[in-house]
Amino acid sequence: MPKVLLIDNNPKFQSVCQDFLTEIGYELEIIADITTAKAQLQSSQPHIIFFNVEMEEQTSVLWAEVSQYYSEIPTVIISNRHAHPAPHQDILDASQVKSILYHPIPTYRIGNVVGQLAPQSRSERDGHAQTWVGKNLGECLLESYISSGDFSWVYKGTYKGQSVVIKILANLGMQTQERMARFQREAGALAKFKHPNIIEILTTGETPEKIYYMVMPYFPGKNLDEFLQSEQFFSVNEASYIIHQVALGMAAIHTTQIIHRDLKPANILYHRESQSVKVIDFGLVREVGISEAKMRRTNAITRKGYILGTPHYMSPEQCEGRFLDARSDIYSLGITFYQLLTGLVPFDKSSPVKTLLAHIREPVQWPEMESRGIPMEIRDIIQKMTAKKAIDRYQSMMEVAIALSNTSVLANPANI
Repeated sequence: MPKVLLIDNNPKFQSVCQDFLTEIGYELEIIADITTAKAQLQSSQPHIIFFNVEMEEQTSVLWAEVSQYYSEIPTVIISNRHAHPAPHQDILDASQVKSILYHPIPTYRIGNVVGQLAPQSRSERDGHAQTWVGKNLGECLLESYISSGDFSWVYKGTYKGQSVVIKILANLGMQTQERMARFQREAGALAKFKHPNIIEILTTGETPEKIYYMVMPYFPGKNLDEFLQSEQFFSVNEASYIIHQVALGMAAIHTTQIIHRDLKPANILYHRESQSVKVIDFGLVREVGISEAKMRRTNAITRKGYILGTPHYMSPEQCEGRFLDARSDIYSLGITFYQLLTGLVPFDKSSPVKTLLAHIREPVQWPEMESRGIPMEIRDIIQKMTAKKAIDRYQSMMEVAIALSNTSVLANPANI
């Protein structure tokens, strides 16, 4: 459990931090005066420090103690006012100071900073997520915990007597504006859209505590990543059927001028017994036709160094942060098709950046396809889906679906 050290002599703020950080799964240690500092600093091992520079006569002495023991620990300065020049400028200029918060400080700001500077491990997030089992969100009862992603927790539950999946924005107070925007984009993209191959949104909600959630029908299948882990690869017939169904769903949603930007096996659900296929996780959706200026703010590698998308499946234009349209999703689906048939992705380099560059520069290799005896008609479809230039690919998902439906593989439904 990550540990936060709060150096502050305001009892009210101490209490707020204690309640909030404990709730979101962090340990808090409080130092309120010089005497306590000298006794505790040597033995404490925090992951992040909050330091109030408004402790007047104690400030310089306490900072000297902190700097002595924690010169490498990320520190957040707390101040009571916007002063020019800022109070204790020498402290603000210290290399370990990463941010400054001014009172009054809402809890979500505390959560944002803590989540960025001292993130929880997946096991810690899962442990905290489990504490929500048995609770209610609006009309939903969270019955069991399924999984977590970078930004959300997923539960099985009930809603108006129906078995559902409830997806909530994870980490409660650590809801940065970008995370909330992605969550709301996903809900907005799907709320009024219905297609048998796209996951449906039954309802969305927000609690008084600013916990955002969406509710979807329960789907009994698994994502394709889980199938690949246990079976290594799919038969040609089954893989072609799955990709055909995804193409039909994406062709429909593309008509609404929405692109997915993160098509991959983990975002495709499949129930083998009913042959049902669903595309999920539209958290990175974007409208087609946004301006270049706006697109630059959502580059594959942003100014903060975050990658929007999954490097193994990103189109060359997505890797370069260029204008995207439906043909980017076609490329990602082609890479997914390749993996379903071989158990491998065509580009798997030693770092995310090298993988992105491979998508841009290197041709897809076919030895694995040849060794498995994949029919040439299927290989030709994948080759066209994964062309480096968007103009050389199929120009719509419907074209992909039609090409697959015309193959001998899908000519006989009994083969699936």
